Formats: sequence, C-alpha cells, structure tokens
Amino acid sequence: GIIEVMDEFFSANLAQDVIRGMKENAMRGHFTGGKPPYGFRIEKVKDEHKLRSTLVPETTLAPVAKRAFNMAISGKGIKEIAKGFNNDGIITATGKKWTSTGIHSLLTNEVYTGTLVWGKRSNIQPIRIENAWPAIVDRETFLKVQAILKSRAPKIIHPRRAVSDYLLSGIIKCGVCGKAMSGHSAKSGKFFYYRCSNATKRGPSECPGHWIPKSKIEGFIVDRIRSYILTEENLLELASIVNEEIDASMNSVMERQETLELQISDADSRLEHLYDALEKGSFSSDELAPRIRKLQERKNGLLEKKCEIAVEAQPNFLEMPELKVIQGYVENLSSFLASSSIVEKRGFLKSFVNEIIVVDGMITINYRLPMPPENSEEENIAVLPFIQHGRPYRSRTCDTLIKS
Repeated sequence: GIIEVMDEFFSANLAQDVIRGMKENAMRGHFTGGKPPYGFRIEKVKDEHKLRSTLVPETTLAPVAKRAFNMAISGKGIKEIAKGFNNDGIITATGKKWTSTGIHSLLTNEVYTGTLVWGKRSNIQPIRIENAWPAIVDRETFLKVQAILKSRAPKIIHPRRAVSDYLLSGIIKCGVCGKAMSGHSAKSGKFFYYRCSNATKRGPSECPGHWIPKSKIEGFIVDRIRSYILTEENLLELASIVNEEIDASMNSVMERQETLELQISDADSRLEHLYDALEKGSFSSDELAPRIRKLQERKNGLLEKKCEIAVEAQPNFLEMPELKVIQGYVENLSSFLASSSIVEKRGFLKSFVNEIIVVDGMITINYRLPMPPENSEEENIAVLPFIQHGRPYRSRTCDTLIKS
C-alpha cells in the first residue's frame, strides 16, 4: 500500500543522502565525522559558505603520537611502547590505559601522515586524499614503521581456527583481575597454555598472569564435569529443578503476553486515527509519514516479541524418566564428552558451566543451574599445583600453595 511505499522511499533516501554527504566531504578532504584520532582535534573551516570539519594536531597529544612512531623506529615493540606510556601516566583518548592493540592501531593509521582514507571498510570505492590536514609524522617514518611491524608480525591464523583449539575459551577467567584467559603456544607450537589476556596485553605489572598448561586444566575440568554432573542422581534432580523453573516462569510469560496484546491494540488504534486523517485530507502525507512509519515499526517489533513469547508459552515440562533410561543418558553423555569434536565439547560445557575462575591453587566453577545435592551454583576446588609463574620453559617455579 501507500504507507509501505512511503516507508521504503524515506528509508532509502535517508541512507543515500548520508552516504552521499560523507563521500562529498571526503572528496573535498574534510573529516567525515566521529571522534578524532588520538593526537588530533576537530576544527571547523569554511568551504563554499558551509562550515566543514578538518583535523589539526592537538598541542599536547600530537607529540605523544609522534613519540610512539619514534619508539617503534628505535626498536621498541608495541607492548613495550604501551608499557612505557602507562608507566608515564599517559592515557588514551577514552581515559583508559594503553594496550598493544591500541598502539598497533595508532602506528598503522595513515591519518598521522595527513592522509584521509574513507570507505575502506565498505563496498564503496575507497577515497584517498593526501595532505588533507597537517601531518604528525612524515611518510618516510610511517613506511619504516610499517616495514618493522610487518617483519615482526606472527603467522596469521583465523580467529575461529585459533579459538577452536582451546576447549575453555570464553569460559575460563583470571581470578586475580577478572579478565578472560586466552590460549598461547610455546616451543614452536609443541606446548599450549592458558594465560590472563590482561597480563598478555599490559604485562605482569597489571596482573601476574600465571601460565596454566592447556592439557592439565582441560582434562581436570572434563573429568570434573563427568564425575560431578553426569550422574544418575544429578540428572534426575536436574530434571526436577528444570520443571520447577518452567512452572515459575509460566506466570511471567502469561503476564508479558497480556501486556503485549494491550500495546499492539494501542498501536493499531493510533495507526487507524492517522490513516483516517490522511484519507480526510486533514494532514498531508509528508506530515504524517514519519509518525506512521514510527508506529508501524513499533507494532512490528511488538508482533515479533509476541511470536517469541508464544514459543516460550508452549508446554516444556520434562517427563521423569525411569532409572534405566537415566543410566543410558549418563553413558551417552560421558561418551559424547570423551569423543566429540572440540566445538561440540565446548557447547556441551557451556550448557552447564557459566565460568571457571582460576587463582593460585584454587579453581571456582560457576554452574548455570544449581547442582545437587547441595543445590549450589558455585564449587570451589583445590587442585594440583600445575599453575606456573613466569614464561613457560624459562625460569619458573610451581605454586606449592594448595587451598583446601
């Protein structure tokens, strides 16, 4: 109908106008919007009777950006540069500490040579304008730094492939600083470890960053899940807990359904009034189109939520199985955990485990459901001293502290 056509027209034209305006600004060598890169500030300049934005070096921050390039030229690595900035109390534009990622982004951004690049990440032909604003570093320095970074760059591995090798990715966290632990290799990929990502990015001054052998921690967690969760008693109790949770949530689902019905009815009533006004000529289509579009979007969103809740409202109660069936479940799940792929194992673990926190000789497992018989969602376990201090296969000592 006319309303749908109007909606499409306004949406398409708005998107095209925004892109056209940004492209025109870029072709004229003007800053296209957003926060200015570190070391620059935005300054308004007149161009054909219009005020447009450009970048100029910021008095106090530009020397810091230049210092990063000079440190890279002198042989400092990006981690060392970040550490130096943090030790000197230099913060990022957002008020945070520097990381190796932030330093790398700064050193690889052509904006510091006075070059404007727009459209690089879109399907539009990129626009590149040199000398668009005053440079903080010359092109020769910039190219030298790129060559240095390229020579030091490790072999690139697709993130999904790298992550897939580590069973506890996204689950395991450092108990010292609370950051996620990530996987690392040593000795040309012969040995694998988990380490605090905060310690890796910012150094041991931020977090001790113990090295934990991958095979030991993963084996321990899998054995713990198999012996602690996959038991006949636990599976029966879990089925009972799930049914109780479903029963408690049904009342909430019904209340949400009633609220949505009222909101949808209200949106329909408002739309009907606007359509009547449009047909009677009380208002022009230009005046009513924005309000109609906004109401229609709201109604569509409410209808989507209604469909989602309808699925939730379906009966989901679990029939309590016989003991023999439960025994079969235990055997099948244990076999699955032992022989399935790393992706399947991780999905299985995440269905039961919210997070694993490691600190010193203690592992805390936070479960997604209360675990019988204590019905606790947290388990603290004293483990063998396989947490290591220092980089693997250099000077290190085992942690002899075991909490019990």
